[in-house]
Amino acid sequence: MPAAGQACKKTGVRTSAQHFLVPFDSMARLALEDGAAADEAAPPRRAWSSNSSFILASIGSAVGFGNIWRFPKLAHKYGGGAFLIPYSLAWVFCAVPVVVLEFSLGQRFQASHVNIIRQLHPRAVGLGWAGVIGTFLLVQFYNALLGITLCYLIVSFSPNGLPWTNGPRQIFSNETLASQSLAHTFFVETIVQPSGGVDDFGGLVPHLAAAYAAIWLIVAASASRSSASIELLNWIVTPIPFVVLTVFFFRGVTLEGAGTGIAAFLSPDYSHLWGTEVWMAAIGQIFFGVSAGLGTLTTYASYTPKETPIVRSAIIVCCTNSAYEILCGFTVFAYLGHLSHLRGVPVDQVVVGGTSLAFEVFPVAFSSLPAPQLWSILFFLMLLNLGISSAVSMTSPLSMALVEACLPRGAPSRPAVRGSTSPHSLPLWRRGMEWISRVLAGTSTRLTLSVHFFGFCGGLIYVTRAGLYWIDLSDHFVPLYLTVVVSLSECLLVSLAYGEHRLIRELARADQRWGRWWAISWRYNVPCILTLLMLANSYSEYVTNPFGRGGDVTYPAWVLFIGTCLAFGPMLLLPICYVDRVRNGCAQWLAGGVGNHGITEVTPSGVSVVAHGGHGSGPDSDREWQEAL
Repeated sequence: MPAAGQACKKTGVRTSAQHFLVPFDSMARLALEDGAAADEAAPPRRAWSSNSSFILASIGSAVGFGNIWRFPKLAHKYGGGAFLIPYSLAWVFCAVPVVVLEFSLGQRFQASHVNIIRQLHPRAVGLGWAGVIGTFLLVQFYNALLGITLCYLIVSFSPNGLPWTNGPRQIFSNETLASQSLAHTFFVETIVQPSGGVDDFGGLVPHLAAAYAAIWLIVAASASRSSASIELLNWIVTPIPFVVLTVFFFRGVTLEGAGTGIAAFLSPDYSHLWGTEVWMAAIGQIFFGVSAGLGTLTTYASYTPKETPIVRSAIIVCCTNSAYEILCGFTVFAYLGHLSHLRGVPVDQVVVGGTSLAFEVFPVAFSSLPAPQLWSILFFLMLLNLGISSAVSMTSPLSMALVEACLPRGAPSRPAVRGSTSPHSLPLWRRGMEWISRVLAGTSTRLTLSVHFFGFCGGLIYVTRAGLYWIDLSDHFVPLYLTVVVSLSECLLVSLAYGEHRLIRELARADQRWGRWWAISWRYNVPCILTLLMLANSYSEYVTNPFGRGGDVTYPAWVLFIGTCLAFGPMLLLPICYVDRVRNGCAQWLAGGVGNHGITEVTPSGVSVVAHGGHGSGPDSDREWQEAL
């Protein structure tokens, strides 16, 4: 037996050589043993007070600003009912299986999203970081939209009435603008004040920058607390939007012409179904809606006891999210039908669509209600409730992952390294976490607040005069591609490294009844559907119909490169972390890892020597080194 193997047999621990030589699935199993041992020494994690709190928090993450803002926008763009067909199929064959998978992983491993991926396969940790960093990129422009909402909420308290219904004189600069919708004009010239193009930043918009800072402060204050504060926040803010939107819906369907708009929402334009764009948009929307592939669901599920059934919770979350989106669609199209009747134009020509859709339709709808200022305040307060709840859930995965990486539970802030005192013996990601831990003086609250500060600084581009263009760019690429790629990778990782049947056997007994369907979905259905659509849509995106060509706004060619970086840039962490871990293993071996200095092993709680293997020279050592390479 080689020297490293003899050392392992004698000491009962694993060497770096064996880490290098075990097959893909065996490595994951060994990593899980390490995770289980670490969990035994760690203090118990805080759990939700009840399963209802967990479901409500997950609904608060899923039912967000995108339900009112993004779903009607896509339905309006892709011909109403034509969007509902791929949306329904994506719900059954992709969204629910992925949500069940992420709930299962969070409950099984009781760790942050990054540590869950690390335990599935140590060298695939980059996938975990890609998910949480992609979520952080998404929340930056998401909070910019919440800043716009906050501005609308503030002006709703104006003693002179709602400015977009009164039509202030300073809004209109010529007769052409005067003929446009007052709401559209108010949104464009007073709120966002766009520049001439995506490369013309024109400085910060003062009121948007102030509102953006206020939103980040609220989100940071909520996220810096424990899961108990998130639980309390969701009990307060989640039920309110359902009540308010229901009132808008029943009022909207009573208006003259509402039936025309609802018919447009339900009547499909089948010409859209022949392209891959609507199918990919439907999958991107349902994944973005339920927060799949963002690390949020695994983070929330990690606070549930292991014996709690999670399949029922996953279906409730998916059903609630889709029901709310459909209700938003009916409401928006009812008011579009009413506006179509008043203006004498088709429904698809009432508004331009895009990011401003919700900010144009609903403000005009307030004028049809008694006490319009009251309804305006309730509506935009509802949007803030939805948005802040989702924003907290989107910043939590990165904050939690950094806290667990920099400040492991039950370990000192700077783990001792025995056998090799050089900082270069640590892998790249661990050296970075050590530096962050020293800078932040070992406090999780300070680390969480720092994460939110960097998020605020990184998203200031969205509150410049070119911010609206950058919001459209980010909204097109990040939810469309990154969430899909991360979800696809998770399914493949579970199927190949851990085993889908093994994960199903570890679920509660009540959740195993549909185990065969989940196994087929994780191994075959979801990977095949997402891969085929990704390839087909990428060809359309980059060859036949590039983003920003032929629309209302023409973008320069370099914007496609920026969008690609936003969508796929975080995924580069997967090969980078993989190569770095392999390089670190080779470096330890070449430095005499099986010699007198022992073998160092990187674990979530630090770096330590796990075995000694004699004098580290001779034919056995040479043969082991060749086998490892």
